[in-house]
Amino acid sequence: MDKPTVYAVMLCHGRPEMARRALECFAAQTYERKVLSVWEAPGSIGKLRNQANSQTVADIIVHWDDDDWSHPNRIAEQVALLQSSGAECVGYNEMLFWNVSRKPKHQPFEFEPPGEAWLYTGPSDQYCLGTSMCYWRETWERNPFRDTNAGCDDLYWHGRGLRMVGV
Repeated sequence: MDKPTVYAVMLCHGRPEMARRALECFAAQTYERKVLSVWEAPGSIGKLRNQANSQTVADIIVHWDDDDWSHPNRIAEQVALLQSSGAECVGYNEMLFWNVSRKPKHQPFEFEPPGEAWLYTGPSDQYCLGTSMCYWRETWERNPFRDTNAGCDDLYWHGRGLRMVGV
């Protein structure tokens, strides 16, 4: 069986250095059947996600935000979990983010970001951080995002009865 194609969507605005690092993380992914679509436009996050998602026929959609740090097996892990769990959407309940406003105390990464990384931890093991969401295209077609900026990723799955798995 062929591996499903993954369509990654990166929404960014006015943060070219962060976008560059996110592109490097995407290029380093071990999962081969992937494409990245970068969207830099005004509008609500929900509206932009819907517009971006409507441009693909790929089997799986992954959020790829410009302030994430993603290990090279992120997409491979998420696709495997999505396929094996029977979930409609999977994601991480902890994730590294870049903070460009602080000066680094040390440089633990191969490339040297102008800020430092910080770990976001969700409120529970069942929490799926919106920026790390990986879901079937058909799930999104049945449940498009709301046209909002405030927590649109979290609002996506709360109260909709979706089968979610957080790791």
